[in-house]
Amino acid sequence: MTTIPNRGWAPLALLTLLTGCSSGPSESDIRQALQKTYAQATAATGVKMEIVSLKKLGCAESGGGYMCDFELSLKGPLGAQTATTKARFVKGSDGWAASM
Repeated sequence: MTTIPNRGWAPLALLTLLTGCSSGPSESDIRQALQKTYAQATAATGVKMEIVSLKKLGCAESGGGYMCDFELSLKGPLGAQTATTKARFVKGSDGWAASM
């Protein structure tokens, strides 16, 4: 049986912690950014969309922002719909913004 030296785990653990710190917007940040986007769309079209639930699945750095995967349940004129989707999020002076 081969053993792995203990010293190899410390850098890996540190890398894991540092990666977690730069994971992009939180689930709450994503929700707020999408709510802003849907509010703008409602103002332009008169069609109201309400976020029922949102679950962040993960984010990766992408061109000055983060591409995030999330599960989203919306309630609108056609009823409730749930889908797994992705969008790009960029942090600005007034918080995170969705770029869909």
